[in-house]
Amino acid sequence: MAKYPKLIGKVKISSPAEVQSKCSDLGINYFNGMIFCTIPEMGFPDSDFLPCRYGLALPYLRVQVGWEVLVEPTIIEDSGLRKRWFYTGIADCGGNESQITPDDKMQMIIQLVSQVIYADGTTLHLSSQAADEPFVLGNKLMSWITEFVETTFADHTHGWSGSGSGITAKPGIAGAGAMLSPVPPVTAPDDILSEKIFGE
Repeated sequence: MAKYPKLIGKVKISSPAEVQSKCSDLGINYFNGMIFCTIPEMGFPDSDFLPCRYGLALPYLRVQVGWEVLVEPTIIEDSGLRKRWFYTGIADCGGNESQITPDDKMQMIIQLVSQVIYADGTTLHLSSQAADEPFVLGNKLMSWITEFVETTFADHTHGWSGSGSGITAKPGIAGAGAMLSPVPPVTAPDDILSEKIFGE
């Protein structure tokens, strides 16, 4: 048996704020990426949460409550007491106790492709690092359409001077000097704002 065997833990607290609060309650130091797990294999199945520090190969990945992760102690005293735990992998990626098989809509896919997302300080560049076309703010554009374009066009009229210059009188026109409103009127679209993608 390895000196530091890997065991399967179930994630119980992963929110940084909640983890920090739990650490404060227990009087232990908080470390970035720390979570609390139960480890049924060691007899900690329910409320006995063990703090586990971050040990995944990715720079940072927030695991979710209910996930099963591989945990291992890195300090074991001569008495056998395990003092410090790290979670170093995600277990049972192909399913869980409910036999749910991840598909393209469920699983997180990390793939190296030619078109990706680049983070540069406080900005994001989509497709390539050199992308420099700014995205339009949807709410501001919608306000401009409804408050300026639609209103201005609706209030805009043309004077009619009579039957000359190629203008043909139509039924209901009072005569020379009548004001003609645009036909058809402008109506602002009501379905152009995304319900899934937001920015600032």
